[in-house]
Amino acid sequence: MKVPASGSAKTTVPTSKQNDNEKNKTTMPAMNETNITTPPQELPQENVSYYDCDGSHECFLEKVKTCSPAMATINVTQKLLFGKTEIFINIEYVESVEGKMDDKCIITLVCTKNNLLKSWEGKEMECAVPLNELENFENYIEQNHEKVCSGALYEELKGNIFWTS
Repeated sequence: MKVPASGSAKTTVPTSKQNDNEKNKTTMPAMNETNITTPPQELPQENVSYYDCDGSHECFLEKVKTCSPAMATINVTQKLLFGKTEIFINIEYVESVEGKMDDKCIITLVCTKNNLLKSWEGKEMECAVPLNELENFENYIEQNHEKVCSGALYEELKGNIFWTS
């Protein structure tokens, strides 16, 4: 997954019909269909243009509501307390809306940096959220992650304190 340059409003992905100048823009491949158990019914077969929300999770949330292809690079610093010891965890991840497949919206998350859990870096998680649950998709994923999420990052998350089965 290539991350677009900051500040651009849209990330254009070339199709076979575009000229060579357009192919030099920041690009991102369409979702890898090999991770899907059934063929997509609505997800684009060609490359997709992603709206670049830059570092805005709020922008991303708005795009999720309509399942519009978008992406955002998010940096999170969290203080963890172990007794009287403070530890700071710094995580960077790219969240993206891939588009619609059947009656679901495909949302991916790729961890790009993690100062404490280096094994998470480069791993991806994909969740298929029903279209009627997009307004509150984060809570839906939290409550239904075992049914709707998969991928190497998901396996890391469920093996830690973040989600308990």
